[in-house]
Amino acid sequence: MTDYVCEAARLLLSSMHKHRHADRRRSSFVFTQPGQPPFSKGGGIAEVNFDRGRLLECAVYIRKHGAPHLMNLPVSKIERELILFVTENYYIIAHEALWSDFAGSYADNLSVEKTHEIVAALGASHFFRKQQVTVAFPIVPIRILDDYIGASFFLCASDGLAAALGADAGGFRIIGDTFPPIARWDGARQAVPSWLGVRAPTIEAARKVRASVLGAVALLPQHDERYMFSGRKIFGGEIIFRDKCSFCFGEPHTPPIMRDITIDSTNRYWINQLEYKFTSESKDDQKHLLALEYFYQAWTKDPVTRFPLMFFPLMQSSVTLVKPRRQWSMRLVG
Repeated sequence: MTDYVCEAARLLLSSMHKHRHADRRRSSFVFTQPGQPPFSKGGGIAEVNFDRGRLLECAVYIRKHGAPHLMNLPVSKIERELILFVTENYYIIAHEALWSDFAGSYADNLSVEKTHEIVAALGASHFFRKQQVTVAFPIVPIRILDDYIGASFFLCASDGLAAALGADAGGFRIIGDTFPPIARWDGARQAVPSWLGVRAPTIEAARKVRASVLGAVALLPQHDERYMFSGRKIFGGEIIFRDKCSFCFGEPHTPPIMRDITIDSTNRYWINQLEYKFTSESKDDQKHLLALEYFYQAWTKDPVTRFPLMFFPLMQSSVTLVKPRRQWSMRLVG
């Protein structure tokens, strides 16, 4: 049986060189021992030149054999994270690599002991370990009348945020009707009627889930209402709960639609279907989610810009609304 961590470490070390070359990607950085300030004892300045082909091979290999959440990341992102991994763990090999002048790759010149330490660090990293982050997005033009709390995401009114976060909130006292929703904040606040929360391995994966969920929400209004925007000011942002809490203001997550979208118990069917698709390994289900992402991206665009974004979902799947017994629900058809 192949040891995926060992092979990934071998590929990574094979991509690393001391000397510059036109085909190599240079990275210069300050390295330190864990928990120590820059330029403290045991740290220094280093430069690593990554063979582009080997680094790409390593990123593709890890994307295929590493933690499941990596499949949602572009290879270029994994390459950047591999370089960051090297800078954060360079102290492990600094004694053997920093003051030595060798022509080959690090894989050809490091001792077995240091190679094993890199393998252990890579195996303990997020490349091969499942991780989870909870991200909450303030949603202004949507009214949640029936809170939904699932494994992958939740939709709740402002007074339900604390319950939806549960243990993910840590020791922070939650004030759900404002952004940021933590009591320990003395700066400006914005009123928040509703929240979309996502539990995912990475922040990037959480944003993709947000796009699929809001793409489904965008299907609820009739076409004319969906693209009828008002001049009201809305805001966006995100608050991230991991080992600690961080937040930032940003672009709105929805356009300033004229009439608020209401989500109540009659929407539970399609919400449950969406939750299932986030955990499904079916290629059709993944295509449906990708189609909803593109539909969401097209929501704020003008008709000309919207057309190419809408064309791709039509190629992937058709997403339609049906109205059985006077109640709206969503059906995804492959």
